[in-house]
Amino acid sequence: MNKEKETHFKTVSLISIVLGNPVIFYLLYDNIILSLLSFLIVLLLVFIFFFFFRKLFSLIISFLIIIATFINIEVIFIYNFNEFVIEDLYEMYDNHYFNKPNLDKTITDKEYTSFYYTNSQGYRIHNYQNPETTINNCDWLFLGDSYTQAAQVNNSEIFSSNLYRNFPNKVIINAGISGFGITEEFLLLKKLKNELNPKTVFLQVCSFNDFMNVNLKEYNFLDYLMHYSDYFRFLFSSIKYKNPDELPLGRWAEPFYQNEINNINYNIFYKKSSEMKKQDIENFKNYFVEFVEFVRDNNIKLVVFLIPTKEQVHYRYFNEVITEFGIDVDQLDMRFPNRLMKDLTDSLDVLYIDLLPSFLNSDKELFFEFDEHLNKDGHDLLAKELSHFIKKSKLSESKIQYLSQNSLNDRYPSYFADYDSILIQSTRDFNSEILVADYSFHNLKQISYNTFDESHPSINKDNFTCFTEGKYGSSETEVIIFNNNNYQKQTITSQNNFFGAIPTFSKDGEKVVFSGWFSDSLKSSYTPPQIYIYDIKTETSYNVFQNNFENWRPAFSPNDSLLVYISKRTDNFDIFVFDLFEKMEIQITNTSYDEWDPRFDNTQNQLILYSGFKNNNWDLFYYDIFQKKEYQITSTRGDEWDGYMYSEINEILYAGEFGFFNGIYRMKNKAFPKIGNK
Repeated sequence: MNKEKETHFKTVSLISIVLGNPVIFYLLYDNIILSLLSFLIVLLLVFIFFFFFRKLFSLIISFLIIIATFINIEVIFIYNFNEFVIEDLYEMYDNHYFNKPNLDKTITDKEYTSFYYTNSQGYRIHNYQNPETTINNCDWLFLGDSYTQAAQVNNSEIFSSNLYRNFPNKVIINAGISGFGITEEFLLLKKLKNELNPKTVFLQVCSFNDFMNVNLKEYNFLDYLMHYSDYFRFLFSSIKYKNPDELPLGRWAEPFYQNEINNINYNIFYKKSSEMKKQDIENFKNYFVEFVEFVRDNNIKLVVFLIPTKEQVHYRYFNEVITEFGIDVDQLDMRFPNRLMKDLTDSLDVLYIDLLPSFLNSDKELFFEFDEHLNKDGHDLLAKELSHFIKKSKLSESKIQYLSQNSLNDRYPSYFADYDSILIQSTRDFNSEILVADYSFHNLKQISYNTFDESHPSINKDNFTCFTEGKYGSSETEVIIFNNNNYQKQTITSQNNFFGAIPTFSKDGEKVVFSGWFSDSLKSSYTPPQIYIYDIKTETSYNVFQNNFENWRPAFSPNDSLLVYISKRTDNFDIFVFDLFEKMEIQITNTSYDEWDPRFDNTQNQLILYSGFKNNNWDLFYYDIFQKKEYQITSTRGDEWDGYMYSEINEILYAGEFGFFNGIYRMKNKAFPKIGNK
């Protein structure tokens, strides 16, 4: 390499390092590959323009210097002035935006502190819910603005979360986003229709600002700059967005304004109107008609609910705006948006809920004092009114009780002999433990404390518990019997290279049935699981039968003469019954999908309850042995499993998962055994 080329190479390298410093890129991206790739792009640009487009070299270098300067400013701002960084919760799409995925943020205001978590799709969740859980379909989709998003309260306090307790067999998604109007909500619905396939859409409207500036939003260069740059967001946010403390009343008071021109142009309550306001109302009507036509074309039910402003509900806020802004009361019609929405929904035959009457009848403060949004009491009342309307309109009538207090993967429920207590497994301290709850499920007592998983619990009349011990899903788990009277623990799969799982007691409490298998000496392969019975008195176990198939989840019949279990004889698991006296096996089901968790009814040998993966989700079924008929009990978009039937008290206990919610459920039925549909 001659000196001139060497000099050129050094020049190009030095310029590239200065303009595309990979360390700066790493601080910005927190990604080594992306940082190196950015540096290589800068290096390539400098090389091409230096050697092939020398006349443009100065221009491109000047451009890169400007870009590099802003990148360095961005990094300095993020790392040296982090306390001034304004969080951006959203990702931008064409004409709308949505929550970023996997958010873990704390939102603090002078009136509240809330925690804001989202899953991998950007839907808001509880802090204890798995962010990797994804939703592919839902029953009810809530669309709206910041009143539906409700960033001011925790997710457990939002009306949509409260609503789930009244309708626990529904998959409910809250997709409310601050700043949205009818145009953005329509765009989001078109997107989510394909992703979630909702059965019913609940559209929230508010008199606060939903009837002003009704047009399709277009983002400009500044919007994108503020979205992607923390520095520019800090620089321009105070210009683009006013601080509520700097407003005349120290709070947002839309749609009320200090001057008459703005009231004429924007205030939906103000009688005087302008062409601008008339056009906004007309635009709202037109977009609403399109919204209605879209849901009907896609066989989606629609419910619209109108949230009032705090000035409509509480006189002191109303008096504050008319006094401070000098507004003539005679110029106000505080029921105009309510009549507008009533007439509009009536003309299109759309279900409509006007929340103003119920809000006026409440003796509680339903809004924050300075913030314009609903507080916890407001969300409680909103959930109550929506529940009442849903039941009255016969949109849903749930006979299901959601027993779990939180979505902590409560599984495998079963009653004690007196039906006063419920035995479950649940996630505690990052592993599965065994707990006991009372009938109402309010008082939970943890009875196992370990660093390893304990699952599939069963209890007998002598207060012995049996369960699986070991890592969930492992091939080397043990079956344990625990004496709750003297706290003695016994491993019944203690034989070398012998393992087991999913035990249950016999009705008389003297035997335990479980699936057991052996490994080779190197534990590199395992025999197919077979059914074993352990005798507590003799402390011996024996293999009930032997075959070359997987046999799982055995359970005794009420008179201990039969075993029910699942076995994989084809591509999926079917249900079989084995007669312990006749030594005879009977195949109960023969379907193209898996069946799981078979259990005899607690008092009858006639009925077997189980879960079936029909239509790509788990539903509850039961089989009548005498009639040789299968009945489907549930048909939901959620998953139901781990069922236990108690015809003596007309109940079914089971576990389930509905969207982000999971836990223990109770179904009451007065028509045993004729439940469900043929």
